[in-house]
Amino acid sequence: MNRTFRNLDRNHFFYSTFLRRKIMAARERSTPEELVRRIMLLARFAWRNHPGYYCDGRIENLLFDFGLNLNSYLKIGEVFDEGSALLPEDGRISTIHVATEVCQVGGHTRILYQLVRRHGDPNQVILLTGQRHEKVPRWFRDGIGDTPLITLDPADSVFKRAALLRRLAVRAGSVLLYHHPWDAVPVIALATAENPPVVLENHAHSWFWLGASVADLVVAHSAFHTRFTQMNRPVRQVHCFPFTQLEDLGPAATAADKARARERLGIPADCVCLITVGTAEKFIPNDRYNFHVTAHRILERFSRARIYVIGTSRDERYPLDTERINYLGYLEDPADYYRAADICLDALPQPSLGATLYATLIGMACPLYKYGKVSIFNSLNFLEAGLYRRYVGQPETEEAYLERLAYLIEHPGVRTRIAAEIRQEYLALYSREQVAGNLERLFEVAGRLHHAPARLPEPSILRDEDSAEIADAGSLQDIRGSLQFFDGFYKAGEKVDLLARLVLKPSFTVEVLKLMATTLARKAQSLIAYSGKGREPYGSTDCVLSAPVPPHSGK
Repeated sequence: MNRTFRNLDRNHFFYSTFLRRKIMAARERSTPEELVRRIMLLARFAWRNHPGYYCDGRIENLLFDFGLNLNSYLKIGEVFDEGSALLPEDGRISTIHVATEVCQVGGHTRILYQLVRRHGDPNQVILLTGQRHEKVPRWFRDGIGDTPLITLDPADSVFKRAALLRRLAVRAGSVLLYHHPWDAVPVIALATAENPPVVLENHAHSWFWLGASVADLVVAHSAFHTRFTQMNRPVRQVHCFPFTQLEDLGPAATAADKARARERLGIPADCVCLITVGTAEKFIPNDRYNFHVTAHRILERFSRARIYVIGTSRDERYPLDTERINYLGYLEDPADYYRAADICLDALPQPSLGATLYATLIGMACPLYKYGKVSIFNSLNFLEAGLYRRYVGQPETEEAYLERLAYLIEHPGVRTRIAAEIRQEYLALYSREQVAGNLERLFEVAGRLHHAPARLPEPSILRDEDSAEIADAGSLQDIRGSLQFFDGFYKAGEKVDLLARLVLKPSFTVEVLKLMATTLARKAQSLIAYSGKGREPYGSTDCVLSAPVPPHSGK
Protein backbone atom coordinates (compact mmCIF):
# COMPACT_ATOMS: atom_id res chain seq x y z
CA MET A 1 0.00 0.00 0.00
CA ASN A 2 1.80 3.14 -1.21
CA ARG A 3 1.23 6.25 0.87
CA THR A 4 0.57 9.54 -0.89
CA PHE A 5 1.22 13.02 0.46
CA ARG A 6 -1.97 14.49 -0.99
CA ASN A 7 -3.73 15.28 2.33
CA LEU A 8 -0.53 16.59 3.89
CA ASP A 9 0.19 18.87 0.93
CA ARG A 10 -3.37 20.23 0.89
CA ASN A 11 -3.29 20.92 4.63
CA HIS A 12 0.09 22.64 4.33
CA PHE A 13 -1.17 24.81 1.46
CA PHE A 14 -4.20 26.09 3.39
CA TYR A 15 -2.25 26.46 6.65
CA SER A 16 0.65 28.41 5.14
CA THR A 17 -1.66 30.58 3.01
CA PHE A 18 -3.82 31.60 5.97
CA LEU A 19 -0.74 32.20 8.11
CA ARG A 20 0.86 34.42 5.49
CA ARG A 21 -2.20 36.36 4.32
CA LYS A 22 -4.51 36.55 7.31
CA ILE A 23 -2.11 36.61 10.26
CA MET A 24 1.37 37.83 9.35
CA ALA A 25 0.21 40.36 6.75
CA ALA A 26 -2.68 41.51 8.99
CA ARG A 27 -0.68 42.25 12.15
CA GLU A 28 -0.69 46.02 11.67
CA ARG A 29 -4.37 46.40 10.78
CA SER A 30 -5.99 43.81 13.09
CA THR A 31 -6.79 44.32 16.75
CA PRO A 32 -4.82 42.11 19.16
CA GLU A 33 -8.00 40.21 20.08
CA GLU A 34 -8.80 39.57 16.41
CA LEU A 35 -5.25 38.41 15.72
CA VAL A 36 -5.40 35.96 18.63
CA ARG A 37 -8.75 34.69 17.34
CA ARG A 38 -7.17 33.99 13.95
CA ILE A 39 -4.19 32.26 15.52
CA MET A 40 -6.51 30.01 17.52
CA LEU A 41 -8.51 29.22 14.39
CA LEU A 42 -5.35 28.26 12.50
CA ALA A 43 -4.13 26.16 15.44
CA ARG A 44 -7.50 24.41 15.52
CA PHE A 45 -7.15 23.63 11.82
CA ALA A 46 -3.59 22.34 12.29
CA TRP A 47 -4.60 20.20 15.27
CA ARG A 48 -7.05 18.13 13.25
CA ASN A 49 -5.56 18.57 9.77
CA HIS A 50 -1.84 18.02 10.08
CA PRO A 51 0.16 20.56 8.01
CA GLY A 52 3.62 19.07 8.57
CA TYR A 53 4.30 20.99 11.80
CA TYR A 54 3.87 19.74 15.38
CA CYS A 55 4.21 23.28 16.76
CA ASP A 56 4.99 26.58 15.09
CA GLY A 57 7.07 29.43 16.49
CA ARG A 58 5.65 31.84 13.93
CA ILE A 59 2.22 31.86 15.57
CA GLU A 60 3.16 30.88 19.11
CA ASN A 61 5.72 33.67 19.37
CA LEU A 62 2.99 36.21 18.58
CA LEU A 63 1.01 34.87 21.54
CA PHE A 64 4.16 34.83 23.66
CA ASP A 65 4.80 38.51 22.90
CA PHE A 66 1.19 39.36 23.79
CA GLY A 67 1.86 37.67 27.13
CA LEU A 68 4.97 39.75 27.80
CA ASN A 69 2.85 42.89 27.41
CA LEU A 70 -0.42 41.52 28.77
CA ASN A 71 -1.35 44.51 30.92
CA SER A 72 -1.41 46.81 27.91
CA TYR A 73 -4.21 44.75 26.31
CA LEU A 74 -6.55 44.83 29.31
CA LYS A 75 -9.47 47.21 29.54
CA ILE A 76 -9.36 49.85 32.25
CA GLY A 77 -11.49 48.88 35.22
CA GLU A 78 -11.79 45.16 34.44
CA VAL A 79 -12.54 43.13 37.58
CA PHE A 80 -10.45 40.06 38.39
CA ASP A 81 -12.17 38.40 41.34
CA GLU A 82 -13.30 35.19 39.64
CA GLY A 83 -12.55 32.18 41.81
CA SER A 84 -11.22 34.08 44.82
CA ALA A 85 -13.99 32.83 47.13
CA LEU A 86 -13.22 29.22 46.13
CA LEU A 87 -9.53 29.25 47.06
CA PRO A 88 -8.13 27.63 50.22
CA GLU A 89 -8.57 29.79 53.32
CA ASP A 90 -4.87 30.65 53.54
CA GLY A 91 -4.83 31.51 49.83
CA ARG A 92 -2.04 29.00 49.18
CA ILE A 93 -2.24 26.93 46.01
CA SER A 94 -0.03 23.89 45.53
CA THR A 95 -0.95 23.07 41.93
CA ILE A 96 -3.29 24.62 39.38
CA HIS A 97 -4.66 22.09 36.90
CA VAL A 98 -5.54 24.09 33.77
CA ALA A 99 -7.83 22.79 31.02
CA THR A 100 -9.86 24.54 28.34
CA GLU A 101 -12.97 22.55 29.19
CA VAL A 102 -13.99 19.15 30.51
CA CYS A 103 -16.32 16.91 28.53
CA GLN A 104 -18.66 13.97 28.95
CA VAL A 105 -16.36 11.84 26.80
CA GLY A 106 -12.68 12.00 25.96
CA GLY A 107 -9.45 10.76 27.44
CA HIS A 108 -8.03 14.13 28.47
CA THR A 109 -10.96 14.83 30.82
CA ARG A 110 -10.56 11.40 32.43
CA ILE A 111 -6.81 11.88 32.85
CA LEU A 112 -7.35 15.23 34.60
CA TYR A 113 -10.09 13.72 36.76
CA GLN A 114 -7.98 10.73 37.83
CA LEU A 115 -4.87 12.80 38.45
CA VAL A 116 -6.72 15.21 40.75
CA ARG A 117 -8.39 12.37 42.65
CA ARG A 118 -5.22 10.30 43.04
CA HIS A 119 -3.06 13.28 43.98
CA GLY A 120 -5.45 14.19 46.79
CA ASP A 121 -3.75 17.47 47.68
CA PRO A 122 -6.20 19.75 49.57
CA ASN A 123 -4.51 22.84 48.13
CA GLN A 124 -4.85 21.96 44.45
CA VAL A 125 -7.19 23.94 42.19
CA ILE A 126 -8.79 23.29 38.80
CA LEU A 127 -9.20 26.17 36.36
CA LEU A 128 -11.07 25.96 33.03
CA THR A 129 -10.14 28.70 30.58
CA GLY A 130 -13.23 28.51 28.36
CA GLN A 131 -16.23 26.82 29.99
CA ARG A 132 -19.08 28.09 32.14
CA HIS A 133 -19.70 26.25 35.39
CA GLU A 134 -23.12 24.93 34.37
CA LYS A 135 -21.54 23.21 31.33
CA VAL A 136 -19.22 21.08 33.48
CA PRO A 137 -20.47 17.47 33.56
CA ARG A 138 -22.21 16.52 36.79
CA TRP A 139 -20.07 13.38 37.26
CA PHE A 140 -16.92 15.52 37.13
CA ARG A 141 -18.16 18.07 39.68
CA ASP A 142 -19.31 15.34 42.04
CA GLY A 143 -16.13 13.29 41.66
CA ILE A 144 -13.61 16.04 42.50
CA GLY A 145 -15.24 16.66 45.88
CA ASP A 146 -14.01 19.80 47.64
CA THR A 147 -11.32 20.64 45.08
CA PRO A 148 -11.99 24.27 44.00
CA LEU A 149 -13.22 24.50 40.39
CA ILE A 150 -12.79 27.93 38.77
CA THR A 151 -14.44 28.44 35.39
CA LEU A 152 -13.72 31.38 33.09
CA ASP A 153 -16.43 32.67 30.79
CA PRO A 154 -15.51 32.03 27.12
CA ALA A 155 -17.38 35.23 26.25
CA ASP A 156 -14.71 37.27 28.06
CA SER A 157 -11.70 38.49 26.11
CA VAL A 158 -8.77 36.12 25.79
CA PHE A 159 -6.59 38.71 27.51
CA LYS A 160 -8.87 38.99 30.54
CA ARG A 161 -8.91 35.20 30.92
CA ALA A 162 -5.12 35.07 30.56
CA ALA A 163 -4.76 37.77 33.25
CA LEU A 164 -7.03 35.80 35.59
CA LEU A 165 -4.97 32.65 35.09
CA ARG A 166 -1.71 34.54 35.68
CA ARG A 167 -3.09 36.18 38.82
CA LEU A 168 -3.74 32.75 40.33
CA ALA A 169 -0.67 31.01 38.85
CA VAL A 170 1.84 33.32 40.54
CA ARG A 171 0.42 32.15 43.89
CA ALA A 172 0.88 28.45 43.03
CA GLY A 173 3.74 26.01 43.34
CA SER A 174 3.22 24.58 39.85
CA VAL A 175 0.86 24.59 36.86
CA LEU A 176 -0.28 21.44 35.04
CA LEU A 177 -1.68 22.08 31.55
CA TYR A 178 -4.32 19.88 29.92
CA HIS A 179 -5.53 22.62 27.56
CA HIS A 180 -6.93 22.03 24.08
CA PRO A 181 -4.17 22.21 21.43
CA TRP A 182 -5.53 25.48 20.02
CA ASP A 183 -6.13 27.32 23.31
CA ALA A 184 -4.02 30.50 23.43
CA VAL A 185 -4.92 31.50 27.01
CA PRO A 186 -2.20 29.46 28.79
CA VAL A 187 0.52 30.62 26.38
CA ILE A 188 -0.32 34.29 26.96
CA ALA A 189 -0.78 33.86 30.72
CA LEU A 190 2.42 31.89 31.37
CA ALA A 191 4.82 33.77 29.09
CA THR A 192 6.56 35.59 31.95
CA ALA A 193 9.21 34.22 34.31
CA GLU A 194 7.24 35.26 37.41
CA ASN A 195 5.02 32.21 36.91
CA PRO A 196 5.74 28.87 38.62
CA PRO A 197 7.06 25.80 36.77
CA VAL A 198 4.72 24.57 34.03
CA VAL A 199 4.11 20.90 33.21
CA LEU A 200 2.26 20.19 29.96
CA GLU A 201 0.35 16.90 29.72
CA ASN A 202 0.66 15.81 26.08
CA HIS A 203 -2.82 14.42 25.58
CA ALA A 204 -2.74 15.46 21.89
CA HIS A 205 0.12 12.98 21.36
CA SER A 206 1.32 13.36 17.75
CA TRP A 207 -1.05 16.16 16.71
CA PHE A 208 -0.21 19.86 16.55
CA TRP A 209 -0.44 21.88 19.78
CA LEU A 210 0.31 25.27 21.30
CA GLY A 211 2.28 25.52 24.54
CA ALA A 212 5.89 24.49 23.88
CA SER A 213 7.13 28.02 24.58
CA VAL A 214 5.87 28.00 28.18
CA ALA A 215 6.27 24.31 29.08
CA ASP A 216 9.21 23.53 31.36
CA LEU A 217 8.36 19.84 31.23
CA VAL A 218 6.21 17.82 28.81
CA VAL A 219 4.80 14.55 30.09
CA ALA A 220 3.84 11.73 27.73
CA HIS A 221 2.04 8.57 28.77
CA SER A 222 4.14 6.12 26.77
CA ALA A 223 7.76 5.60 25.81
CA PHE A 224 6.72 5.92 22.14
CA HIS A 225 5.23 9.41 22.55
CA THR A 226 8.11 10.46 24.82
CA ARG A 227 10.57 9.71 22.01
CA PHE A 228 8.24 11.25 19.41
CA THR A 229 7.97 14.52 21.34
CA GLN A 230 11.73 14.73 21.88
CA MET A 231 12.34 14.25 18.15
CA ASN A 232 9.67 16.56 16.74
CA ARG A 233 9.14 19.50 19.12
CA PRO A 234 11.55 22.12 20.52
CA VAL A 235 10.76 21.33 24.16
CA ARG A 236 13.11 21.65 27.10
CA GLN A 237 12.46 18.37 28.89
CA VAL A 238 10.20 15.32 28.39
CA HIS A 239 9.20 12.86 31.09
CA CYS A 240 7.54 9.48 30.53
CA PHE A 241 4.57 9.33 32.88
CA PRO A 242 2.56 6.09 32.56
CA PHE A 243 -0.94 6.86 33.84
CA THR A 244 -4.45 5.53 33.38
CA GLN A 245 -7.97 6.87 32.96
CA LEU A 246 -9.43 3.92 34.87
CA GLU A 247 -10.15 3.47 38.53
CA ASP A 248 -8.96 0.18 40.01
CA LEU A 249 -9.61 -2.60 37.52
CA GLY A 250 -12.13 -5.22 38.65
CA PRO A 251 -12.00 -8.97 37.98
CA ALA A 252 -11.77 -10.14 34.37
CA ALA A 253 -15.15 -10.74 32.69
CA THR A 254 -16.05 -14.43 32.67
CA ALA A 255 -18.11 -16.30 30.10
CA ALA A 256 -21.09 -16.01 32.46
CA ASP A 257 -20.53 -12.23 32.80
CA LYS A 258 -20.46 -11.88 29.03
CA ALA A 259 -23.67 -13.92 28.64
CA ARG A 260 -25.49 -11.80 31.24
CA ALA A 261 -24.34 -8.60 29.52
CA ARG A 262 -25.76 -9.82 26.20
CA GLU A 263 -29.03 -10.68 27.88
CA ARG A 264 -29.28 -7.20 29.41
CA LEU A 265 -28.54 -5.55 26.06
CA GLY A 266 -30.73 -7.84 23.94
CA ILE A 267 -27.77 -9.11 21.90
CA PRO A 268 -28.34 -12.63 20.49
CA ALA A 269 -26.37 -15.24 22.40
CA ASP A 270 -25.28 -17.04 19.23
CA CYS A 271 -24.01 -14.03 17.25
CA VAL A 272 -20.42 -12.88 16.85
CA CYS A 273 -20.54 -9.53 18.65
CA LEU A 274 -18.16 -6.93 17.20
CA ILE A 275 -17.91 -3.46 18.71
CA THR A 276 -16.00 -0.33 17.76
CA VAL A 277 -15.73 2.91 19.74
CA GLY A 278 -15.08 6.50 18.71
CA THR A 279 -16.52 9.92 18.03
CA ALA A 280 -17.56 10.78 14.48
CA GLU A 281 -14.17 12.30 13.65
CA LYS A 282 -12.52 8.90 14.16
CA PHE A 283 -14.51 7.45 11.24
CA ILE A 284 -14.15 10.18 8.59
CA PRO A 285 -13.28 8.22 5.40
CA ASN A 286 -10.19 8.98 3.37
CA ASP A 287 -8.78 7.54 0.16
CA ARG A 288 -7.41 4.53 2.05
CA TYR A 289 -9.90 3.71 4.81
CA ASN A 290 -13.68 3.73 4.97
CA PHE A 291 -15.08 2.06 8.05
CA HIS A 292 -18.60 1.95 6.63
CA VAL A 293 -17.47 0.07 3.54
CA THR A 294 -15.35 -2.29 5.63
CA ALA A 295 -18.32 -2.89 7.96
CA HIS A 296 -20.48 -3.80 4.94
CA ARG A 297 -17.86 -6.34 3.83
CA ILE A 298 -17.69 -7.82 7.32
CA LEU A 299 -21.45 -8.31 7.45
CA GLU A 300 -21.45 -9.71 3.93
CA ARG A 301 -18.72 -12.24 4.70
CA PHE A 302 -19.68 -13.29 8.24
CA SER A 303 -23.35 -14.17 8.49
CA ARG A 304 -23.37 -14.42 12.31
CA ALA A 305 -21.63 -11.07 12.85
CA ARG A 306 -23.32 -8.06 14.41
CA ILE A 307 -21.57 -4.70 14.79
CA TYR A 308 -22.25 -2.14 17.53
CA VAL A 309 -20.76 1.33 16.97
CA ILE A 310 -20.39 3.29 20.22
CA GLY A 311 -19.87 7.05 20.25
CA THR A 312 -21.25 8.10 16.87
CA SER A 313 -24.43 8.06 14.83
CA ARG A 314 -25.26 6.48 11.49
CA ASP A 315 -23.80 8.08 8.36
CA GLU A 316 -26.78 8.22 5.99
CA ARG A 317 -24.48 8.08 2.95
CA TYR A 318 -23.82 4.42 3.71
CA PRO A 319 -27.08 2.40 3.95
CA LEU A 320 -26.01 -0.68 5.91
CA ASP A 321 -28.01 -3.63 7.23
CA THR A 322 -29.89 -1.99 10.10
CA GLU A 323 -30.64 -5.36 11.69
CA ARG A 324 -27.00 -6.25 12.05
CA ILE A 325 -25.22 -2.93 12.60
CA ASN A 326 -26.29 -0.58 15.36
CA TYR A 327 -25.03 2.99 15.84
CA LEU A 328 -25.46 3.71 19.53
CA GLY A 329 -24.22 7.29 19.81
CA TYR A 330 -22.87 8.53 23.13
CA LEU A 331 -23.09 6.09 26.05
CA GLU A 332 -22.23 7.28 29.55
CA ASP A 333 -21.16 3.76 30.53
CA PRO A 334 -20.37 1.32 27.68
CA ALA A 335 -19.01 -1.37 30.04
CA ASP A 336 -21.79 -3.87 29.25
CA TYR A 337 -20.98 -3.63 25.54
CA TYR A 338 -17.33 -4.26 26.39
CA ARG A 339 -18.42 -7.42 28.24
CA ALA A 340 -20.80 -8.53 25.50
CA ALA A 341 -18.19 -8.18 22.75
CA ASP A 342 -16.19 -11.01 21.26
CA ILE A 343 -13.91 -8.64 19.34
CA CYS A 344 -13.32 -4.88 19.52
CA LEU A 345 -12.38 -3.35 16.16
CA ASP A 346 -10.19 -0.27 16.36
CA ALA A 347 -11.85 2.77 14.75
CA LEU A 348 -10.80 3.54 11.17
CA PRO A 349 -8.95 5.56 10.03
CA GLN A 350 -8.11 7.11 13.45
CA PRO A 351 -7.90 4.47 16.18
CA SER A 352 -9.53 4.95 19.58
CA LEU A 353 -6.53 3.55 21.39
CA GLY A 354 -7.86 3.93 24.92
CA ALA A 355 -11.39 2.67 24.26
CA THR A 356 -10.16 -0.42 22.43
CA LEU A 357 -7.82 -1.21 25.31
CA TYR A 358 -10.57 -0.76 27.90
CA ALA A 359 -12.86 -3.13 25.99
CA THR A 360 -10.14 -5.74 26.49
CA LEU A 361 -9.44 -4.88 30.13
CA ILE A 362 -13.07 -4.65 31.26
CA GLY A 363 -14.81 -7.05 28.90
CA MET A 364 -12.08 -9.44 27.78
CA ALA A 365 -12.88 -8.47 24.18
CA CYS A 366 -10.09 -9.43 21.79
CA PRO A 367 -8.78 -6.35 19.94
CA LEU A 368 -8.31 -6.10 16.18
CA TYR A 369 -6.13 -3.10 15.42
CA LYS A 370 -5.86 -0.94 12.33
CA TYR A 371 -4.54 -2.58 9.17
CA GLY A 372 -2.10 -1.15 6.65
CA LYS A 373 1.31 0.45 6.86
CA VAL A 374 1.01 2.31 10.16
CA SER A 375 3.57 3.88 12.44
CA ILE A 376 1.94 6.67 14.45
CA PHE A 377 -1.51 5.09 14.82
CA ASN A 378 -0.25 1.62 15.65
CA SER A 379 -1.62 0.31 18.94
CA LEU A 380 1.29 -2.11 19.15
CA ASN A 381 3.52 0.91 19.87
CA PHE A 382 2.16 0.72 23.41
CA LEU A 383 1.98 -3.03 24.07
CA GLU A 384 4.20 -6.08 23.99
CA ALA A 385 1.17 -8.28 23.20
CA GLY A 386 3.20 -11.29 22.12
CA LEU A 387 0.18 -13.51 21.37
CA TYR A 388 -1.50 -10.78 19.32
CA ARG A 389 1.66 -10.32 17.27
CA ARG A 390 1.89 -14.09 16.78
CA TYR A 391 -1.70 -14.76 15.71
CA VAL A 392 -2.73 -11.45 14.12
CA GLY A 393 0.36 -9.37 13.45
CA GLN A 394 0.01 -6.34 11.20
CA PRO A 395 -2.18 -7.12 8.16
CA GLU A 396 -1.19 -4.87 5.25
CA THR A 397 -4.48 -4.81 3.33
CA GLU A 398 -8.18 -4.84 4.07
CA GLU A 399 -8.41 -8.37 2.66
CA ALA A 400 -5.67 -9.59 5.01
CA TYR A 401 -7.48 -7.80 7.85
CA LEU A 402 -10.69 -9.69 7.05
CA GLU A 403 -8.74 -12.96 6.98
CA ARG A 404 -7.37 -12.26 10.49
CA LEU A 405 -10.88 -11.42 11.63
CA ALA A 406 -12.09 -14.75 10.24
CA TYR A 407 -9.36 -16.54 12.19
CA LEU A 408 -10.34 -14.82 15.45
CA ILE A 409 -14.02 -15.58 14.89
CA GLU A 410 -13.24 -19.25 14.33
CA HIS A 411 -10.86 -19.56 17.33
CA PRO A 412 -12.52 -18.22 20.52
CA GLY A 413 -9.79 -19.76 22.66
CA VAL A 414 -7.14 -17.67 20.92
CA ARG A 415 -9.26 -14.55 21.47
CA THR A 416 -9.43 -15.23 25.19
CA ARG A 417 -5.71 -15.86 25.48
CA ILE A 418 -4.85 -12.64 23.62
CA ALA A 419 -7.17 -10.58 25.83
CA ALA A 420 -5.86 -12.23 29.01
CA GLU A 421 -2.23 -11.52 28.07
CA ILE A 422 -2.93 -7.82 27.32
CA ARG A 423 -4.86 -7.48 30.58
CA GLN A 424 -2.00 -9.02 32.55
CA GLU A 425 0.50 -6.68 30.89
CA TYR A 426 -1.68 -3.70 31.83
CA LEU A 427 -1.99 -4.82 35.45
CA ALA A 428 1.79 -5.08 35.73
CA LEU A 429 2.23 -1.50 34.46
CA TYR A 430 -0.75 0.24 36.07
CA SER A 431 -1.33 -1.28 39.48
CA ARG A 432 -2.44 1.18 42.15
CA GLU A 433 1.08 1.09 43.61
CA GLN A 434 2.73 1.66 40.23
CA VAL A 435 0.47 4.62 39.39
CA ALA A 436 1.01 6.16 42.85
CA GLY A 437 4.77 5.85 42.39
CA ASN A 438 4.61 7.38 38.91
CA LEU A 439 2.61 10.31 40.27
CA GLU A 440 5.04 10.85 43.12
CA ARG A 441 7.99 10.85 40.71
CA LEU A 442 6.25 13.34 38.44
CA PHE A 443 5.81 15.86 41.24
CA GLU A 444 9.39 15.26 42.39
CA VAL A 445 10.63 16.17 38.90
CA ALA A 446 8.26 19.16 38.71
CA GLY A 447 9.48 20.36 42.11
CA ARG A 448 13.03 20.77 40.78
CA LEU A 449 11.99 22.91 37.83
CA HIS A 450 12.28 26.67 37.36
CA HIS A 451 10.00 28.46 34.94
CA ALA A 452 11.97 29.48 31.86
CA PRO A 453 9.57 30.51 29.07
CA ALA A 454 11.20 31.19 25.70
CA ARG A 455 10.27 32.01 22.14
CA LEU A 456 10.31 29.10 19.68
CA PRO A 457 12.34 28.76 16.47
CA GLU A 458 10.60 28.87 13.12
CA PRO A 459 9.78 25.32 12.02
CA SER A 460 10.69 23.43 8.89
CA ILE A 461 7.98 21.31 7.34
CA LEU A 462 8.33 17.59 8.06
CA ARG A 463 7.12 16.01 4.82
CA ASP A 464 7.65 12.40 5.79
CA GLU A 465 5.72 9.16 6.29
CA ASP A 466 4.66 10.03 9.83
CA SER A 467 3.26 13.41 8.79
CA ALA A 468 1.42 11.86 5.86
CA GLU A 469 -0.12 9.22 8.12
CA ILE A 470 -1.36 11.85 10.58
CA ALA A 471 -2.73 14.03 7.76
CA ASP A 472 -4.59 11.05 6.31
CA ALA A 473 -6.52 10.72 9.58
CA GLY A 474 -7.60 14.39 9.53
CA SER A 475 -11.10 15.75 9.87
CA LEU A 476 -11.09 17.42 6.43
CA GLN A 477 -10.47 15.25 3.40
CA ASP A 478 -10.95 17.60 0.45
CA ILE A 479 -10.41 21.13 -0.85
CA ARG A 480 -14.05 22.08 -0.40
CA GLY A 481 -13.95 21.30 3.33
CA SER A 482 -10.78 23.32 3.80
CA LEU A 483 -12.27 26.33 2.02
CA GLN A 484 -15.38 26.10 4.15
CA PHE A 485 -13.32 25.91 7.34
CA PHE A 486 -11.84 29.33 6.63
CA ASP A 487 -15.03 30.77 5.15
CA GLY A 488 -15.57 34.34 6.31
CA PHE A 489 -11.90 35.26 5.95
CA TYR A 490 -11.57 35.01 2.16
CA LYS A 491 -13.49 37.08 -0.36
CA ALA A 492 -14.81 35.43 -3.50
CA GLY A 493 -11.86 36.66 -5.58
CA GLU A 494 -9.40 35.29 -3.02
CA LYS A 495 -11.09 31.90 -3.15
CA VAL A 496 -10.76 31.86 -6.93
CA ASP A 497 -7.08 32.74 -6.54
CA LEU A 498 -6.58 29.84 -4.10
CA LEU A 499 -8.22 27.42 -6.54
CA ALA A 500 -6.16 28.82 -9.41
CA ARG A 501 -2.98 28.09 -7.47
CA LEU A 502 -4.16 24.59 -6.57
CA VAL A 503 -5.25 23.69 -10.10
CA LEU A 504 -1.64 24.08 -11.24
CA LYS A 505 -0.58 21.32 -8.85
CA PRO A 506 -1.04 17.98 -10.69
CA SER A 507 -2.32 16.11 -7.64
CA PHE A 508 -5.18 18.61 -7.21
CA THR A 509 -6.05 19.54 -10.82
CA VAL A 510 -8.94 17.10 -11.28
CA GLU A 511 -10.44 17.82 -7.85
CA VAL A 512 -10.36 21.59 -8.44
CA LEU A 513 -11.99 21.26 -11.86
CA LYS A 514 -14.74 19.04 -10.45
CA LEU A 515 -15.30 21.44 -7.56
CA MET A 516 -15.56 24.40 -9.93
CA ALA A 517 -17.97 22.56 -12.20
CA THR A 518 -20.18 21.49 -9.28
CA THR A 519 -20.15 24.96 -7.77
CA LEU A 520 -21.00 26.71 -11.03
CA ALA A 521 -23.81 24.23 -11.66
CA ARG A 522 -25.25 25.03 -8.24
CA LYS A 523 -24.97 28.75 -8.92
CA ALA A 524 -26.81 28.29 -12.20
CA GLN A 525 -29.59 26.31 -10.54
CA SER A 526 -29.81 28.91 -7.78
CA LEU A 527 -30.09 31.75 -10.31
CA ILE A 528 -32.85 29.96 -12.16
CA ALA A 529 -34.74 29.17 -8.97
CA TYR A 530 -34.51 32.72 -7.66
CA SER A 531 -34.92 34.61 -10.93
CA GLY A 532 -37.76 37.07 -10.83
CA LYS A 533 -38.16 36.78 -7.05
CA GLY A 534 -35.91 39.70 -6.16
CA ARG A 535 -33.78 37.55 -3.86
CA GLU A 536 -30.01 37.27 -3.75
CA PRO A 537 -28.83 33.69 -4.41
CA TYR A 538 -25.20 34.09 -3.38
CA GLY A 539 -24.32 32.37 -0.14
CA SER A 540 -27.67 30.60 0.07
CA THR A 541 -26.46 27.07 -0.63
CA ASP A 542 -22.74 27.16 -1.33
CA CYS A 543 -19.93 29.09 0.32
CA VAL A 544 -17.06 27.84 -1.83
CA LEU A 545 -17.12 30.82 -4.20
CA SER A 546 -19.70 33.05 -2.52
CA ALA A 547 -19.09 36.25 -0.61
CA PRO A 548 -17.88 35.65 2.95
CA VAL A 549 -20.31 35.13 5.79
CA PRO A 550 -19.58 36.64 9.23
CA PRO A 551 -16.51 35.10 10.88
CA HIS A 552 -17.14 31.97 12.93
CA SER A 553 -15.33 30.04 15.65
CA GLY A 554 -13.99 27.33 13.36
CA LYS A 555 -15.78 24.50 15.14
